[in-house]
Amino acid sequence: MNSIVANIRCYSQQGRARQSNRDFVGVFELKRGLLVYLLDISTSSALNGINFVERLNCLLSERLTQYVVTDNNRFLEVFKQIILDLQQTFKSGSASLITCFISYESNTIWGYTAGDPRLGVMDEQITWVSPVHTGANPFDKSFTDNMKLLPERHILTRSVNMQKKYNPEFFQLELSKEQSLVIGTDGFWAELTPVQQQQVLTGQYVPTEDDCSIFTIQNFLGAVNSHCSDLPENCFYFNVTNKA
Repeated sequence: MNSIVANIRCYSQQGRARQSNRDFVGVFELKRGLLVYLLDISTSSALNGINFVERLNCLLSERLTQYVVTDNNRFLEVFKQIILDLQQTFKSGSASLITCFISYESNTIWGYTAGDPRLGVMDEQITWVSPVHTGANPFDKSFTDNMKLLPERHILTRSVNMQKKYNPEFFQLELSKEQSLVIGTDGFWAELTPVQQQQVLTGQYVPTEDDCSIFTIQNFLGAVNSHCSDLPENCFYFNVTNKA
């Protein structure tokens, strides 16, 4: 009997230069996979983080089904409507957001991103693979390590904006059975060195100026369900497997 369980670990800490932690993680388990998101609300944004995330999670719980995630274009249309509904309540503010569907039945991972959270593939070290939308690479070219130090990196060229049309970028990749995923905000991937990133991944505290949030997903190929461990306050886990 297949007993593989996808292991999800989440970590989120407030940055030393921040008055509150404005990173949020959501994990939705469906019968055949996981829909995950990582939200980084802009420091200057007028969005009330808790209220915004509670409403986002409510809308996702209502509308997310296995049928919706069987096709990335179908998911995008549903999610665009969710953003439109959020814009009816929240009239201003912006955030970076990455959403990703991880199937238990396929090694193909797909998602949408707007802003600067990143998805990476873990072997012995992390290889960051999803797009980054900042003024350091204004034409959506590949983001390089030397761009981290440019002041323009902190200017977003795409985001979830309550006054603008939602326009994310699609990404897709294939993984081997041995590889794991990590998704992190820029307080993790841009502020920390690779050595410090590994320290955080092993449970060590590494201070950051910006909010720092990650979650890792292991053993998802062939899994029958998932297990979330070490969930901090800003991480949310939902089980929606009873929906078709």
